[in-house]
Amino acid sequence: MNKIILILSGIAAAILLLVGTFVTAAGMLGAELHELPAIGGLFPEPPVAAIDPSLNELNTSVEEQVDADIRSPEQVMDHSSSPLHAFLLPNPFSTDQLEELESQLKTRLNAIAEREKELDARQLDLEESQRHLAALQRELESVRSGLIEERDETVALQEENKIKDAASAEERVESFKLMSSLFAEGDVDVKSQMLLDMYPPKEIGLVLAGLPPERVAVLMAGIRTAAPDVLSAVETSYRAEYTK
Repeated sequence: MNKIILILSGIAAAILLLVGTFVTAAGMLGAELHELPAIGGLFPEPPVAAIDPSLNELNTSVEEQVDADIRSPEQVMDHSSSPLHAFLLPNPFSTDQLEELESQLKTRLNAIAEREKELDARQLDLEESQRHLAALQRELESVRSGLIEERDETVALQEENKIKDAASAEERVESFKLMSSLFAEGDVDVKSQMLLDMYPPKEIGLVLAGLPPERVAVLMAGIRTAAPDVLSAVETSYRAEYTK
């Protein structure tokens, strides 16, 4: 008895599962449940709503749809010329608006292109200025090096001239000292007058520096007698040369 109940329960469960699966599949496929064979009577027929033929699925009239359509007559005719346009969404912009947008875009693109040209030109000018500055820097370095070389040459020339002047002065002094032999002997008054006639006071001192002190003393006395006004300059020149 228990086995029969179990068998009947299993059969009933299988039938319920089959019916549930069938109903679910039919509902997913969009079938009306009250129209299903065998079990359609289990489901009531849905009420039919009254439909106004002048309204669409959005519950708007044809006049309202026309008023809400922002397309131009040309766009409406263009969309109606082919069945494919029935699947296209209406363009939110008119032809004039699109042309204006295109014109603005072209203007912006042209402005950007001009700006890029200006930037390129400024870059070229900057590079040219940098090259010019580099050339000026090289020129300044060259001038600086030339000035340094010229300064060094001038200093070297000045030193050379100093050496030459010193040598020339020494030679001149020696030449005056060599002339002192002409005044080593002879009458003091005559030789003193000869010194005054031949040399200025400073050179007289150089000539006397080549003579013995005792001869210098008597010639100084003769110069004091003949030209006392130059004696001081002669003595100064003689002492400066004698003390070397």
